[in-house]
Amino acid sequence: MTVPCALGYNNWGAVAACLCKGFRPGRLCIIPGERGPTAVTYSYADIGVFAILAIAFVWGNLLVVKLLSPNNPNSGEKLETYECGELPFEDAVVNFNIRYYIFALTFFVFDMEAIFLYPWAVVFGSLGAFGLLEMFVFLVILAVGLLYAWKKRVLKWV
Repeated sequence: MTVPCALGYNNWGAVAACLCKGFRPGRLCIIPGERGPTAVTYSYADIGVFAILAIAFVWGNLLVVKLLSPNNPNSGEKLETYECGELPFEDAVVNFNIRYYIFALTFFVFDMEAIFLYPWAVVFGSLGAFGLLEMFVFLVILAVGLLYAWKKRVLKWV
């Protein structure tokens, strides 16, 4: 039995439309595509076989590693702090200056700014004046944060 599904060229949207219209696995679904309609069958058996193969692949690799790797956890370098051959001369726990942490967080905030600016620039033409105003408010808030960090001397290393 064939079930006509979504119109358009997005295959995932067509699959979602099949599921939304009462489509059940095991039936044939006609998906419109760029080169014409495509008949696709969906079955829980396909998903089950794929899941079993994925689990078998993971466990198979773990078994191969367990069988082939040397197992001597109480030997020489395995007991050292660093397995590079150098003996540690101090304690591994070191106190870091809080300025490095704050500088990293400040970098992260302004890195997120770039992540938000790129999609906005891509769709700028369709947003209009409201989109421009919204981004201006966003940049003002970030500028206030930068000014605050500057006044607190977060950006100064020494």
